[in-house]
Amino acid sequence: MGSNKKTESGSMFREALDAIYCSIIILDQNGHPTYINPSAKNMIRDKKVSIEDVLQRLSMAVDLVRGSGRFQIAIGEAAFVCRVSPRFLEEKRQGTTIVIHESGDTACLVQEMDVESSMFRELKTCVESAYDGFMIVDAHGNVIRVNATTEKMLQRSRRELLGRNIRDLSDEGILQCPNFLEVFDKEIVAQKQEATTVCEVNGQELMMTSAPVLNEHGMVTAVVTNIRNLQELNDLQKKLSYQIQISEKYGQRLALYKQKQHQKEKLVVHSPAMKKVLNLIYSISDVDSTVLITGETGVGKEVFANEVYSSSQRKSHPIIRVNCGAIPPTLVESELFGYEDGAFTGARKRGKPGFFELAHMGTLFLDEIGELPLDVQVKLLRALQSGEIMRIGATKPTHVDVRVIAATNRNLWEMVERGEFRQDLFYRLNVITIEIPPLRKRKEDILPLCVSFLERFNKRYKKHKEISTELGAILEKLPWKGNVRELENAIENLVILSTHDVLTPEDLPERYRIQTDSTSQVEIRGVLPLKEMVRQAELQLIHNAQEEFGSTQEVAKALGVDVSTINRKLSRR
Repeated sequence: MGSNKKTESGSMFREALDAIYCSIIILDQNGHPTYINPSAKNMIRDKKVSIEDVLQRLSMAVDLVRGSGRFQIAIGEAAFVCRVSPRFLEEKRQGTTIVIHESGDTACLVQEMDVESSMFRELKTCVESAYDGFMIVDAHGNVIRVNATTEKMLQRSRRELLGRNIRDLSDEGILQCPNFLEVFDKEIVAQKQEATTVCEVNGQELMMTSAPVLNEHGMVTAVVTNIRNLQELNDLQKKLSYQIQISEKYGQRLALYKQKQHQKEKLVVHSPAMKKVLNLIYSISDVDSTVLITGETGVGKEVFANEVYSSSQRKSHPIIRVNCGAIPPTLVESELFGYEDGAFTGARKRGKPGFFELAHMGTLFLDEIGELPLDVQVKLLRALQSGEIMRIGATKPTHVDVRVIAATNRNLWEMVERGEFRQDLFYRLNVITIEIPPLRKRKEDILPLCVSFLERFNKRYKKHKEISTELGAILEKLPWKGNVRELENAIENLVILSTHDVLTPEDLPERYRIQTDSTSQVEIRGVLPLKEMVRQAELQLIHNAQEEFGSTQEVAKALGVDVSTINRKLSRR
């Protein structure tokens, strides 16, 4: 029963198409005709053209399998207006329906005018939104059309331009370009050739390129002039040239860093500050003096401690690494100096050697040494001075030959003044001090580090990521308050989460994009008393410095004032 209804419905649909005056051709998914109504057959027979001719000519204007729209085609002396419409079933294109009208036919005239009107609207929109100015002048020199950009360049409304002769506009000072009039007369009208001239209008250097429009008899019927602001073009060229230079600079730097990374350098060091640090490390390679490495969290103190060790005469012996802040205070002494059998409840039989004994003939790296309790600092001082340690529960000292490298992110001298760190131990540790500057003060190292981390994580996660020059420029400008460690984590995040091989600024996490968009400039809005404006500007400047440097001491140093001045101004908020 349902099948009969479906067949009946299809038959009625075909009868309706057969009765339509317009010519209709239905194509399948591959663009092959599956139905041609009688009107189409009659039209084709009368005009002595074939279906193949119509489809071939129409396919030159539009893809009949995927395209749509209204088009005009001509075959011999016959002209047709065609409407190409897709046919969908469940959101999937099943074919194409083509409705054809004969151009000039009374019944089809409205359709043809509709097509012409649509094309005119599209052309008008394009001309009006163009960056360049457009002016159309008829054969007598009367302005018949201008766009919005021309109004802006000439600083005149359409009402003041349309219908006016270009010679009158020149005499009135609206179009002060005598060269244009001369070129218009001699080259465009007389020689019927395109011509270009440059003139100054309203303080702007404008380049006018005019082209004649010829009729079928070769006579000039109009002139179309394209107007460009040379100053804007020059500015654009300078910006483009600058961007190209920046892009080439970052591209060359990235390539250089990548090449050096393949050479497997021990450390990624490119900034003058870090080269100075590295030179210091190599200059002490022949001595066994105690070394104190200082710097903010995440600057890579352990990396440089390893470099001190590997360049020393003790590199053939072990290095024992100890994080003093990770050991409970009650266990620090036993871990560093060891204990004898039965020294305390729960002590291991036969005792246990401490880190100093394990590092005998080698190097002991004490990270976060500022976390050591004061009572342990006394024993550490003795070990450094005499080369002897005393196990807990022992009756005689044990001689050890150990070089100590200490590291801290704290200001030990301030701790000495507060009574939190022994002064004598401070001087004993401070024989050779290596200060690692924060990443924000050695921006030359940022891109090399990025390349180094990228190589490592590409290998670890079997990726092939690359850093775009735009992203490289942004990475260099970020403050990196967490220093090298934060940069390393950011690159790992980009490698893991990015869905494409070339990393761009859009791949950065939101917190970094916010930092990139923010500005460090001081800005005052509105009008206030001068003293109040100065106060707000000072507070904003201090706030910006706090965002970049963190500590009050660094802020005061950056702004060139005393710490007390910073504290006093902040207390007045």
